[in-house]
Amino acid sequence: MTNNPSITAHTRPAVERLDQFANRPEVLAVLHRARAEARGRLQREPNLAEAFVAIDLASLSASVPDAAGSLRVVVTRGAGGANIERHANSTQYLFVLDGPVETHVQIDGAWRVDRYGHGGGALEDRWHVIEPGLWHKTQASGLQHWAIVAFHSASEVHDEYQ
Repeated sequence: MTNNPSITAHTRPAVERLDQFANRPEVLAVLHRARAEARGRLQREPNLAEAFVAIDLASLSASVPDAAGSLRVVVTRGAGGANIERHANSTQYLFVLDGPVETHVQIDGAWRVDRYGHGGGALEDRWHVIEPGLWHKTQASGLQHWAIVAFHSASEVHDEYQ
């Protein structure tokens, strides 16, 4: 079941452009190759909880939306969600390759749980938006290896971890 209020009237135009971009066949092919590369790294290195592949946006033939300053495909082993992080200088747009997933976002001292990644037709079924500076973690119960694409508005993201 989708329960994802993260896409607002303010963020929807950027998410729509990112969705059109991410679903282009040539872009999806790059994302799937990156997922396979990250999964291979997890298989070779059993102590890793997750592996990511950064994608050079300039290498993509499709024109990249302004909302995307950087892009990485992250594959997580098991349920994940151990790392609580924030990005002080960047809005993060998450696109689900393997779902369903949930992202926990800390707002005003409480955790809101947003569920998405069920493959439905609505943007809220495939995407999640995290505003700059919000603590969050994403997890996928029941999946062995799962992948998510993290688009960031900043080209150089400042990751912070709790």
